[in-house]
Amino acid sequence: MESLKLRQVRTLLVRLSVLVGIFLTQTAQVPVHEIFVTDFGAKCDGVTDDTAAFDAAHAALPVGAPGDVAPGGGTIVLPRGVCLVNNWTITKSAVVVRGMGHGWNFNNLSPAATVLKAAPGASIVVTIATIHAYRVVLLDLTINGAKTATVGIATVGTGWRLERVGLVAATTRQLDNKVNAQNADSNDSGGVFDSLIVGNIRLASASIRVERTYFNGNYKPGVSGVPTAINVEGVSPSVGTSSVAIVNNTFDSYGTPVIDIGAVQTVRAVTISGNFFSNVRSTGGGNIITLGYSNGIDGAAIVGNYFSVEIPGFTVSRAIYARLVTGLTIKSNYFGGNYKEGTGAPILLSGPWGDHVIEGNTGGSIEWNGYRSETFVSSHWLNPSVSYNPIGTILLKGVRLQTTTAVSTVMYEIPLAVTESAQIRARVFGKSGGTIYSFVRTVSARNSGGGAIIPPGALLEDYTYRDNAAADCTFVAFGNNIQLVITGVAVTTIDWWADLETIRQ
Repeated sequence: MESLKLRQVRTLLVRLSVLVGIFLTQTAQVPVHEIFVTDFGAKCDGVTDDTAAFDAAHAALPVGAPGDVAPGGGTIVLPRGVCLVNNWTITKSAVVVRGMGHGWNFNNLSPAATVLKAAPGASIVVTIATIHAYRVVLLDLTINGAKTATVGIATVGTGWRLERVGLVAATTRQLDNKVNAQNADSNDSGGVFDSLIVGNIRLASASIRVERTYFNGNYKPGVSGVPTAINVEGVSPSVGTSSVAIVNNTFDSYGTPVIDIGAVQTVRAVTISGNFFSNVRSTGGGNIITLGYSNGIDGAAIVGNYFSVEIPGFTVSRAIYARLVTGLTIKSNYFGGNYKEGTGAPILLSGPWGDHVIEGNTGGSIEWNGYRSETFVSSHWLNPSVSYNPIGTILLKGVRLQTTTAVSTVMYEIPLAVTESAQIRARVFGKSGGTIYSFVRTVSARNSGGGAIIPPGALLEDYTYRDNAAADCTFVAFGNNIQLVITGVAVTTIDWWADLETIRQ
């Protein structure tokens, strides 16, 4: 009869054998592939064209169906040194390209760097090709355009990721998500993290994130550098670009606009948060962030950014210019410096539509919230060729209304389309000399097709506020619009601060 101790030993051995079998089975199902590009003849000496060796290393990786983790993928390990390549193209999925550090310090390449540099005649250094290349990751290396290649990285793949990557010295774009007008699709995605970019990148696909990255434009007007750090464009008129997050980055030494979103087709769901903008170097004005243009933006949040004081000799028109944006939130930003256009406010809305909230901003040339209402001609206008859903609420908190003239000035205007209704509620705090006054007024109107018609019992004259001879604040109907008009007296500054809530139906 077997002793108890022997039975315990036998049981333990059986359990160990089962665990070993499970481990071996799992290892066989999910093989680990790590290859070294130098094993395929890469010299990385800064002289030899290593493209063929890189192609051979890529070919040695197993091929799997898109999205199938087990059969495909692997890691290509790059040495320290300068590897010359001419449009090295990655078409397989689940590929990691790992270097030994990007090593870029703006002046030279440190000995510990891994550099993929444009070979003579190269127009692109690296391409992540087609939407069927899933989860391609580049780590710890520099992509150097050698001041001859137009693009550093051209990417259309899905789920691409750059982490701790330096992008430098391409002549047009360091990263192009829309090279040669090759569109991604609505399922494309990608991201740039903890990287260093000297120049411009263009994003044109769905679900893009740029985070904790340092951008340097090295912009000197008329001499060198690029004026814009990030362009975000739509991939097609019908699809557009969706879900773009630009978060916790630093932008140094660019012209204007530093971030330009929506110039081509519609862009939807944009978040710009926690960024630091410094040394904006525009000589002819312009905006730090420009949103919209003729195709507009559906849904944007600009929250918690720091816009630093402009440097002597350069001018900035606005910190934020938004044209035809639906669903805009501008909140908790700090605006440094003096802005040169209009009343000097850092924020300008042109043709605001849908649900908007502007509140809790500070700093800059405007004390209350960074938004100062301006005349209709310069600030509130519409593009008649673009159709937008006008239903929604616009809430402007802490708007500063100011005049130094006895001429009536339109400070805020709501255009009404035919059959559209609107209600404006103004909570106003005013000051003239030693007199302080406040009121809440509401006015409603409906456009029947012959102009803004005020319903019976809600005559606009009833909403004229006159505290003293120095100031008027009046709602009036004009054509197809409701206007908030203020009047002061010559050479006397009349300040009003208002919360304006507009409901459009």
